[in-house]
Amino acid sequence: MPCSHTAATLADAGDRLGLPFPASGLWPDRSRRFFFCQGEGRGFTTEELHRSFQRQAEIIHPDGLLVHGIWAGTITERYRGLHDQRYTPETLKTVVPEMLDLVECAFYQEMTIDDSLRVVLRPKRSHHDA
Repeated sequence: MPCSHTAATLADAGDRLGLPFPASGLWPDRSRRFFFCQGEGRGFTTEELHRSFQRQAEIIHPDGLLVHGIWAGTITERYRGLHDQRYTPETLKTVVPEMLDLVECAFYQEMTIDDSLRVVLRPKRSHHDA
């Protein structure tokens, strides 16, 4: 399962498998200030990644950061039985929900030059203040 160490993905996996991992029950007080996730594009469709970002926004501390390493590129295919969606900075912007600000989206090298995107997101003030 991609990115299994984040609460949002546990909640998403719980939904998929019918397990009791609701995002609101993991950290209902939004005490987590930082999430890191590597390779989340692998295994998630664009819609699922959007939903995962939404869930993360719901449970992150208002001053928290979400940091993701996402495979860069323009392909969509199956890889080892998983959906493999790659992103460019432009296409990733369309996946980020309104409740999050895209602080940074920059290429970096995981295995080869510019094969990954470092993505930093934070909750918009109005999301948690409302």
